[in-house]
Amino acid sequence: MDYNLAIIGNVNIETEMDASQLPASGDFSISNISERIGGEAMDISIISAHFGLHPSIFSSIGMDATGILEIMERFKIDYSKMAISDEKTGKHVLIRTPKETYSLLYEGANKHILSHGVDLNFLNSVKLVHICPCDAKVPEKVLPKIKDPIVSCQFDPRYPDIFLRPEVDLLFVQGSVALDFTGVKGYTEAARSLCDKGPKAVVVNDGGRTVYIYRTEDEVDISFKSQRSYDASHYFNSFIAGFISRFVKTLNYKSSASFGLAYQFFTYDAGRRVLLKDAYDVEELMYKIVRLNNE
Repeated sequence: MDYNLAIIGNVNIETEMDASQLPASGDFSISNISERIGGEAMDISIISAHFGLHPSIFSSIGMDATGILEIMERFKIDYSKMAISDEKTGKHVLIRTPKETYSLLYEGANKHILSHGVDLNFLNSVKLVHICPCDAKVPEKVLPKIKDPIVSCQFDPRYPDIFLRPEVDLLFVQGSVALDFTGVKGYTEAARSLCDKGPKAVVVNDGGRTVYIYRTEDEVDISFKSQRSYDASHYFNSFIAGFISRFVKTLNYKSSASFGLAYQFFTYDAGRRVLLKDAYDVEELMYKIVRLNNE
């Protein structure tokens, strides 16, 4: 099989729980708990495969990762570049309480994404390479060596200088992160500020409501005019996966952003970051978004 997408990043065991503090106690009662195999690289691989791409994943998992390879085989994701680590698979625990939300990360096997090196011939044979947030050593080593493919990244404010460079063709940024990092007031201005620092194009997503795209030659904004207000920031990776799934096929920014917004809305509505929604339904909403933005 010819693989057209390479995804580099973390695979985690994702746990989410809702909890509230017990009266006169330091203990918390858990009212709801769920666990799944996820992580940015895993989620984007599954979604892009579902929408017809042929992804290959560069990541690292531990010997405790029961079921991960079976999922990849089911979706025909190439995992031949995945490293097996002596450490446990990475963990991400999200705890929601009435007052605050806590996010706990255990890097684990994700520290060893590059333990087997990088197959540069393979990376340079695909159409697009996407780098998820991960250990800073990964983009530092990989970005200078990718010559032909489109390179997209998710901006990680922990290591900003790594992603603000001309080797990055497409930089995805959450709206709140873009505003906080740049210190400007508007999303378009934030996208322009980030683009001026190196990337060829910056895509800022405002919670699934509007996408602001700034390139050196033009700027575009795509709005999803829903009948209800909502914030789908928790489903930002779903947007990225939807955008990439369309962009690899079309290289069209507007339709890719619209497809990403449509898929992000469906995942938000279902409360699931990975949703095997029929492509026809997503495209139907995509075309509606495109039409409304052209009126």
